[in-house]
Amino acid sequence: PRPLEALIGVHAPQPRSPLPRAVDELGVLFHFIRRRDRSRPHEATRALPLRHAGLRNRLWTQAATIRTALQRRRLRRHVVGLDVANDETVCPIEVFAPVLRSLRRPFLDDRTGSPIDLADADSGFGPRSLVLACHAGEDFRHVLSGLRMIVETLEFTDYQAGDRLGHALALGVRWRPWVQRLGNRARLPRGEWLDDLVVFRHSLQRIGDYEGVRAEVDNLIARHARACYGEHPGADLLYRAWTFRREDPLWIDAVEGRVPPPVDPHRRTAMEELRHHRDEEDSAAWELWVRYHRDPAVRRNTDEVITVPLDPDWADAVEAVQDALLARLADHDIAIEINPSSNRSIGPIDDMTDHPVFRWRPPGRRDERPAPPVLVGTDDPAVFSTELVHEYDYLAAAAARRGHTAEEIEAWLRELRAMSLEYCRVGTAESR
Repeated sequence: PRPLEALIGVHAPQPRSPLPRAVDELGVLFHFIRRRDRSRPHEATRALPLRHAGLRNRLWTQAATIRTALQRRRLRRHVVGLDVANDETVCPIEVFAPVLRSLRRPFLDDRTGSPIDLADADSGFGPRSLVLACHAGEDFRHVLSGLRMIVETLEFTDYQAGDRLGHALALGVRWRPWVQRLGNRARLPRGEWLDDLVVFRHSLQRIGDYEGVRAEVDNLIARHARACYGEHPGADLLYRAWTFRREDPLWIDAVEGRVPPPVDPHRRTAMEELRHHRDEEDSAAWELWVRYHRDPAVRRNTDEVITVPLDPDWADAVEAVQDALLARLADHDIAIEINPSSNRSIGPIDDMTDHPVFRWRPPGRRDERPAPPVLVGTDDPAVFSTELVHEYDYLAAAAARRGHTAEEIEAWLRELRAMSLEYCRVGTAESR
């Protein structure tokens, strides 16, 4: 916060005239970074730390700093959102979810625990006003992993209208070309594959189709559940245990009464959320989730890297799940931010004409399928040596190679630009 305050002049002598336009329109988004879990068993007791325990504690400290900054009226008028970035394969969104939810709720007084009203008419800041813009479905070893990461981002962080997903390429990758590209097999940790299967099965149940694929998935779940947990607790129980991932395991001992509850009211609220979740679900799902974090054998089994065969015949089922997620984004007014240069450089895209945007919102779109808003960005201009105008140029050139007319392309680019401006959160209070 100190460099930020200096940047926007919080401590500088305040002029009588308004701030310069460039400063007045400055929008700041707090950026959380995924980090690999490098914890090791305790040397004396050989006890296994919770997954990403160090980062989880660090996040709560960072959240306290952000809350302190946002209590300054002059500073919070420039803060527009929260972001989680870096490699999804090394750190899941579940690690950040409790803190992100906490920062979008009313702040609590450190002494009384009562809400602090930060609603501000001229800044537009109030409870849940911070936008979420998490990278999801960009880095994945398996398309089903990318789809699960998107579902976790939506459900664990309580996404809402106006939020955005960064990249979300897993929603547009065509199954058969991707399978062929990987040589009909992928390598990933066994626990990750089990999670993918469990969430995929639940998605197919909601769609209510593809019984043959669901039967194959059930068999795979049984096999890998036994390999991970030494038993098959059932696909439904595995799914209910997966829903606990939205909560913070740091408070397991406090919920079970072995240690005092945290003093900080926001952490205590997270603990109460976990207690409520435990009471709402059955004890078997709770115990399975605790084992996921604390059982050394489960940790070893879930971390084992295995080779997974890829079945081309799953194409229709996978694309049906992609379409259902796209419809969900459209229904809830959640946008996808694409970054063409970045997507082409690090994503599973061989040519810009294969970019998923041509599946989501192609030029001259005439079908009636729901489509989420699509925003065009640059990701990191210094890394990818690009500017925003170049990103539009790349899309226009790809659309031309796909056979679209100049009129269709111009109208399409105008539509993309209009959506991007609509979702821009760095302007006036009204734009928030």
